[in-house]
Amino acid sequence: LGIDAVEIRHHQDDIGAFPVALAVAEEHLVVDMMEVEAPGVVKRRVLPARAEFLPYAHCDPREWEVVPPSPSEAPPVVLHAPSHRAVKGTRHLLAALEDLRAEGVAFEFVLVEKLPHHEARALYRRADLLVDQVLLGWYGGLAVELTALGKPAVAFLRESDLALLPRDFREAI
Repeated sequence: LGIDAVEIRHHQDDIGAFPVALAVAEEHLVVDMMEVEAPGVVKRRVLPARAEFLPYAHCDPREWEVVPPSPSEAPPVVLHAPSHRAVKGTRHLLAALEDLRAEGVAFEFVLVEKLPHHEARALYRRADLLVDQVLLGWYGGLAVELTALGKPAVAFLRESDLALLPRDFREAI
């Protein structure tokens, strides 16, 4: 498909607004970074071939103090802080956590939403594991912040996007 035009629109739903890159290509609507299932909608990368990957990091790790994990006898604290539940896949995470609880797996779940950053950051320190985003195919800024605290982060990474990374970075993640 040849890309004829690209524009950024803001999608609004009951949770809030978020940007969506839209393009028109041969009379099809092309949506980048969103999973859309509808007739006439094609998911496609709209970045030019000359685009170069730069690691996504919006925080300075020197400003974040590594926090040791909870004592091993305490149930682990699983944290999720979606900026937009539908985009981040929160319903899938909640269903999976419900299944784990039904199987008797002990954990504490912390859902962080609609808080000022300094309050959310205090909750991040308690986490033993972050589940970032499970639909988009890449990690978000929250994963960068939690790994700066020394916390492991889980995110769905799209295989086709991994091919765009420099080899050493791809192997490290």
